[in-house]
Amino acid sequence: MKYLNKKFIRDIMQQWKQFVSVLIMALISVSIYCGMSSVWTGMDESYTDYKEKTNLADAYIDGVNISDEDISNIKKLPYVNQAEGSMFVKFNTKIDNEDSELYINSFTSSTKKLMNPLLRSGHPLKDDEEGIWIDEDYAKIHNLKEGDKIVLEFKGIKKKVKILGTVLDAENIYFITSYAETVPDHKRHGYAYISEKYINKILGIVSYNQVRLDLLEKPVSKSKLEKDIKRIMGDSFSSVVMKENKISITQVDEEINQIHKMAMLFSIVFILLSILSIYTTMSRLISNQMVQIGTLKSLGFYDRQIYFHYGAYGFLVAIIGSLVGVIFGYTVVANLVMNIKKATLTLPIWKKSFGIDSMILIVLILTVCTLAAIITTRKVVKNNPSFTIKGMLDKKSGGPGIYKKSRLSYDWLWTLRSIRIHPIRTFMSITAIVGSIVLMVAGLGVWDSLYSSYQDVYNNEFCYKYIGQVYGESYNNLSHKFNSFDVQFAQSETADFSFHGIEKSGSLLVLDSGDKIRIFDAKSKKKIRIEKDEVAIASQLAEQLDVKVGDKIAYKTKSSLNEHRVTVTAIVDAKIPQGIFIYKDKVKNFEPNTIYIGDSEAYEQAKKEESISNIISIKKQQDNMKEMMDSVHSIMYILIVAAFVLSVVILYDLGILSYLERYREYATMKVIGFKHSEIMGMVFKESVLNLLTGFVIGIPLSKQFLKLYIRVVSMDSMEWTPIIAKDHFLIVIFCVIGFSVLVNLVVSMRIRKIDMVEALKSIE
Repeated sequence: MKYLNKKFIRDIMQQWKQFVSVLIMALISVSIYCGMSSVWTGMDESYTDYKEKTNLADAYIDGVNISDEDISNIKKLPYVNQAEGSMFVKFNTKIDNEDSELYINSFTSSTKKLMNPLLRSGHPLKDDEEGIWIDEDYAKIHNLKEGDKIVLEFKGIKKKVKILGTVLDAENIYFITSYAETVPDHKRHGYAYISEKYINKILGIVSYNQVRLDLLEKPVSKSKLEKDIKRIMGDSFSSVVMKENKISITQVDEEINQIHKMAMLFSIVFILLSILSIYTTMSRLISNQMVQIGTLKSLGFYDRQIYFHYGAYGFLVAIIGSLVGVIFGYTVVANLVMNIKKATLTLPIWKKSFGIDSMILIVLILTVCTLAAIITTRKVVKNNPSFTIKGMLDKKSGGPGIYKKSRLSYDWLWTLRSIRIHPIRTFMSITAIVGSIVLMVAGLGVWDSLYSSYQDVYNNEFCYKYIGQVYGESYNNLSHKFNSFDVQFAQSETADFSFHGIEKSGSLLVLDSGDKIRIFDAKSKKKIRIEKDEVAIASQLAEQLDVKVGDKIAYKTKSSLNEHRVTVTAIVDAKIPQGIFIYKDKVKNFEPNTIYIGDSEAYEQAKKEESISNIISIKKQQDNMKEMMDSVHSIMYILIVAAFVLSVVILYDLGILSYLERYREYATMKVIGFKHSEIMGMVFKESVLNLLTGFVIGIPLSKQFLKLYIRVVSMDSMEWTPIIAKDHFLIVIFCVIGFSVLVNLVVSMRIRKIDMVEALKSIE
């Protein structure tokens, strides 16, 4: 075996470029997939552990003046294991002369069974201590720590309270306070906890307005729970939200699924292309060793020794590539993806976990590489050594075929003959071109689609300067106060929509007269006046519900148990929010909770109103969105760079392997008098044929793949329009052409340096 080991080392040194190309393909495939997989697997494990430690409730009831008797009766429901009431109050505070808000929950030793925030610093939560525990993100951004004091304000009451510690809670992993916020703003909003005794001392009263439920394993529908709670609480009841419908929790699930789907769909194409290329490369590498295999058999080496020797080619390269890929993916790719999610989600621990799916991928690549080498070796080994030692297999020649009397020029005959004799090589070249186009269009297209969609939202849909929240004031009073100002009021709610058994959650946006929110017909792109339509529905939601103009859909809001039925009169191109748009006169009670402000005069007036708070500019919204988009671009960078590198490696590898297979043909042509330019003309003709075929297949396929990719990775809360900019598309096309030309130039230099005497020396 020592001779085989020496040969093994010599072969790797002589053909290191081809071995490195296989290694790179394995490395990129494993690093992209395993990096992303470790994030979503780790996030899922971290969040599951987080929910258990904080005793996350199964359902949340909102109401007013909820009595102890109501809570006691709720506990008696057959499917309820535990029910605990608490008081939720929004306090204003000012830190470093900047206004912010703290959303405070009261607690007792009993409520911690269903609301047990995770202590990050300071004293454990105790219901007999006077102080406040604030969320860690809010504390960090304001440089607050245990022992500091802050002033809380609520309806004229001011109280300086001591910070006893910092906490995190799974309920608020994605902490946004209004529809106006696109990403969490920890500087302006935070959550906190105060003992029931101390909040009673501050406000002089404790009035429960929320109840958390722990349900038994026996499933209960939301509609049944609503009916039972309504029966118990009567007019005190406002709404119920199941755990799986709570915004913060659904956002986590959506973001985990988004990474999962993004990695899966991109990686499927990526990995299939890599594996196909790896298999072809290994097969052709071994095929070029035909003489050596025949010599080894003639010298008396056993078949199993030859199989093991060549199988080690594939196994060694694949295992090195996979191991380096795991390390790179785990340290670089995973960290980039994780930083994106850290911009919007808050977890106490961010785990990276190596899942079984990553192990399956590595085993698959190892198997493909090893089997490719062994299967190709077997084709040679089973032949008579007297043939293989001469570089031939025992099979009949194809003969001159249809080209014998052809009028085509020799160079075209040579090109077509080459394609006919080597269909797998041609297929792989075309597949590499198609795959390169598909992957690069997907990477750049997601970038363009995301950017274009948000540009459309902030340039066409949202035409206000500021947006604020409205609390506790009627529309009549507000319209009177702002009669001479440029504003538009809206009532924004979460709603459940249903049509023919299909159910989807989304937003209900009831609009006052005005043009601060603009919607456009999905087909004609004409602006729609909501005053003339009963219901306009976002196109993505319409597609999900299979709704057409004229259909009647049902909806229920969080604040009402009654089902409303409305007729769809328009399907609109609205990226965000995904839901339905209704004019205020079409609903029974219009209770605005949002104000859209058009100019600085209206903004100054809104700041004076106690019922209006949380005012932020559209520029701030855009900056928040840009921050999120910039982080998402990190994933796009990874995918785009990986697609480009893979394209270069595959096309280069196929080009060099084709050269090695035709080495003697090129030498023969030079000997019989073909000029270098004539030989390269034949090479370029075959390359152009492959390119044209690849473009014909790849261009339409890439556009369809982009549509599928956008549909799969987008979230229900916003519609992304699949698009790739013309300049980016041209970059893809020119890159593929450039890669092919570059490979041909490399081949040209090698052909020029061929030693004709050495190349045509008799094998015997």
